[in-house]
Amino acid sequence: MNRTSFLFSAGTSMAARCREYPWATSALGEPHTWDSALQTLVPIILASNQPMFVAWGDSRTLIYNDAYAAILADKHPDALGKDLLDVLHEISDDILPIVQQAYNGIPVQMDEIEVWLERRGYREETHFSFFYSPVRDEQGDIGGFFCACNETTAQVFAERRIAQSEAHHRGVLENMDEGFTLFDRDFTILEVNPTALRLVGLTREQMVGQNHWELFPGTRDGVVGALYQRVLAEQRPLLLEHLYSFPDGREVWFELRAFPVGDGLAALYRDVTDRKLAEQELREANQRKDEFLAMLAHELRNPLAPIRAAADVLAMPSTDESRIRRTSEIISRQVKHMTSLVDDLLDVSRVTRGLVVLEKERVSLKWAASTAIEQVRPLIEARKHHLTLQSPPGNADVSGDPKRLVQVLTNLLNNAAKFTPEGGHIVLTIEAEDEKVSITVADDGIGMSTDMARRAFALFSQAERASDRSQGGLGIGLALVKSLVELHAGTVTATSAGAGAGSQFTVCLPRQRGEPSRARDVDDGTRDAPSRKLRVLIVDDNQDAATMLEMFLAASGHTVMTEHGSRQGLERALADQPDVCLLDIGLPDMDGNELARRLRERPEMEQTVLIAVTGYGQDSDRQSTAAAGFDHHLVKPIDPLVLTRILAAEKAR
Repeated sequence: MNRTSFLFSAGTSMAARCREYPWATSALGEPHTWDSALQTLVPIILASNQPMFVAWGDSRTLIYNDAYAAILADKHPDALGKDLLDVLHEISDDILPIVQQAYNGIPVQMDEIEVWLERRGYREETHFSFFYSPVRDEQGDIGGFFCACNETTAQVFAERRIAQSEAHHRGVLENMDEGFTLFDRDFTILEVNPTALRLVGLTREQMVGQNHWELFPGTRDGVVGALYQRVLAEQRPLLLEHLYSFPDGREVWFELRAFPVGDGLAALYRDVTDRKLAEQELREANQRKDEFLAMLAHELRNPLAPIRAAADVLAMPSTDESRIRRTSEIISRQVKHMTSLVDDLLDVSRVTRGLVVLEKERVSLKWAASTAIEQVRPLIEARKHHLTLQSPPGNADVSGDPKRLVQVLTNLLNNAAKFTPEGGHIVLTIEAEDEKVSITVADDGIGMSTDMARRAFALFSQAERASDRSQGGLGIGLALVKSLVELHAGTVTATSAGAGAGSQFTVCLPRQRGEPSRARDVDDGTRDAPSRKLRVLIVDDNQDAATMLEMFLAASGHTVMTEHGSRQGLERALADQPDVCLLDIGLPDMDGNELARRLRERPEMEQTVLIAVTGYGQDSDRQSTAAAGFDHHLVKPIDPLVLTRILAAEKAR
């Protein structure tokens, strides 16, 4: 055996490589010539499981073991016998001062240092702890140094991930909308987040370390305690909603989710009070809607009954002229009532959806009040009410839509009249201040509870109050009042001392100063009917509706032609060239708008008056008929007086 073979006798891969390495060509020479210190050190390094190497001589020749070979990665096995600084060339500037210290006889120990190695074809962040120990040769000089090291990259990265995870979790907890509380098995609070502190109104010091049951008395024996115990027993997450009453009187609905964590549990909870209140309001609104629909059905059936009976009377052969006249009056009255119901529905829909555009001008509320009184006078007189109007001297003007302001006051007066027993008293008071004008409608009627007064202007809320009354109406008038007043930048309030104590409604609007508004005339619908006769074409696929309209116009002395299809109507109009065409919009083969466009294309129809007859009366519908060439837009059922006036005005052109 070679006398130096013991140097590489360890049963390791690096020992085998050292035996085969051509040391004679290296700066160290043949192993038998090595310094005794080096010969002593190499077997120890090669046999160790700890990453070790020795750098020897001025050439800093590198000898290392299997554990250090793993650290060198792709640099191994070429690193054996090479200059340490050449092997670690990418960090040579960083380690040169350390190597020099070791060659100067100064031991160097460093923990958790960061170095960027290129050992796998790319630069990577690595971390090491190591100890450089100088080694003296036979002459007592520093022959090189020995290094024992440990790569801590994996641990550093793991700790970093843990720290990042903790920071992330902490950030998540701190920014969560839900409260978070962590308990041990005995329900001692271990951790909370800021949301939890805000929800319960305590500080971190007041919660962490405290027992949950002592901190929140009453929860242990309630649904919360039962939930937590089930989570621990069943080791699965559970959810509940509960109402908690705080000592200061606050009541909060919490959505609580609890889940097991280790041998304890965690809870996530959030304030769902707004949602629970909204759900309650939705349930109440849904109930009011159902009551409203029942009321609507009732109110629509009421006028249908006398109309049906009147039709039966008219069918009797023995019906005399006076009975026919009375029957016609009943039908007309009930149709007006039904039309009013439908108009109310459409109005409240348009206003609440913001589709109403106010046509503002300077308006006297004195005039608006007088006009409204004239409109409700028949109801007031029928119920024998005593109506008093109190108004101040001088003007009480506002900027608003005259029609809508009259509508507001009419609805308030109607409301007072309907809910005041016969012979009751209604007082309408106008007050003018520097910046506002107020109108109050007070009655000594059935009054309202506090809750009803609070909900008086809510859509459908009247149905509950009025489900057994006999005065008619849908109970949506006050919702319409509120919307219209707010469109005028005003406010409306309702007050009552309680059931049987009457009600008071007050509208406040910004006052318009300066010159008073001009007087307005009240249109009482008594203008003279036309005396001149016209040739009128009716096109409507509803034969009953067309027949009744034909009978009315013929009775008024006009010459009437009727067609039930749009194409037949087009041919008839071009052939007979009527003065006026009443065209249904909802025709099946070609709608009324298209029919009007085709008529307007013909020169001979240029002077013909086109009147749209439809069940739709919104602004968009009116715009469509105007664009098609119609001169007028009438909503079914047609008011005979309105039609008569249109015909008279058109004939007078």
